[in-house]
Amino acid sequence: WFLESIRRSLEWTLDNNAVYDFLAHPSCLSVEDPECKIIELICRIVARSQNRGVVTTLDKIAASIAAN
Repeated sequence: WFLESIRRSLEWTLDNNAVYDFLAHPSCLSVEDPECKIIELICRIVARSQNRGVVTTLDKIAASIAAN
């Protein structure tokens, strides 16, 4: 169910030209998702997004907002 909620959230984000912020502590991810399915899903969806999405840092997002 968690992967499905991530997928739906990302699709909405891409469809609405919004920002998706996935925050997770590595120690939690290694326990809850040892196969890295969440990160793989995010990367796969962004890769297929036809340049509508990008994996970036919060610093870059803040800088782009400040520049406008």
